Amino acid sequence: MLRLQKNLGKPKPRLKQLVPLSGWPGNRFEEAMSQFQEAEAIFKTLHDRTGVAECIESIGYLFYRQNKYEEVVPRVQEAMKIFEAIGNPLDASVTLLEQAATIFDTIGNSFGAAQCKQSLGDVLYSQGRHDVALENLEKARDAFTAGGYQHGAAECLVSKGNILRMQEDYDQAIELFREAQLVFQTIISPLGVGRCMQCIGNVLRSQGKLELAAEQLNEAAARGHYEEATGKLEEAVAMFTTIGDRYGIASCKSALGTASYNQGNNREAIDKLYEALEIYESIGCAMDVERCRATLNDIESKC
Repeated sequence: MLRLQKNLGKPKPRLKQLVPLSGWPGNRFEEAMSQFQEAEAIFKTLHDRTGVAECIESIGYLFYRQNKYEEVVPRVQEAMKIFEAIGNPLDASVTLLEQAATIFDTIGNSFGAAQCKQSLGDVLYSQGRHDVALENLEKARDAFTAGGYQHGAAECLVSKGNILRMQEDYDQAIELFREAQLVFQTIISPLGVGRCMQCIGNVLRSQGKLELAAEQLNEAAARGHYEEATGKLEEAVAMFTTIGDRYGIASCKSALGTASYNQGNNREAIDKLYEALEIYESIGCAMDVERCRATLNDIESKC
């Protein structure tokens, strides 16, 4: 650690200055892992997000070399979110996820393969490679469906719908959101159902169908009594906070903001949506950031 500490107070070092990227024999994984973890700590101290992401991605590669494929995906996903937030290329993540997906397919692990393909879709989308992203999300959906993982299949449908919405293929996007909504209803996921309704409402609003959009968003915000719907969302925020799921926290706050807006509580809606926006930006969720900003712009223009 002393060798790494000497870098503090100097111009930001690069990963290759802190950790040798080659020359690690096959039996020195623990030593390599320790070095990357120490380097990650240094980069965090220096507020160097690129360095942090490179270390996390390298740790994922070490797990890949050890055939611990289930450990690869979360590391690549974490690095991917940081790279997305700072606009850096993700080619290494693409390669690693493609390799891991192939191996999961080979050993018959459909869930692992589906996770890799879903993450690939997200990475490729962030690179603007929409057609390839859609292909991988469809493959991920097929793999989730084959393995009986309906929640994952529904999430892939939502991601595909968001890409098509960005491409202004509104009719197809709505069709995918409705299909995902049916799946979420089947597995009794009220949050998933509400999110799909909100996505449909956003598409309708983009099409200028404001009355239909308002109806859809109102239903999404409060299926039943408003107080009951918001109460459940507040409970979900507390649960996600306990387990450290920042995306879950942001999703609930966004839904609370929409609910408040649809009830005419514009100030409360703005507060909740800005809280959600801050979290989405910090974890690099580009599509959610755009959606949240669009809703905020709409509300603030009417205040």
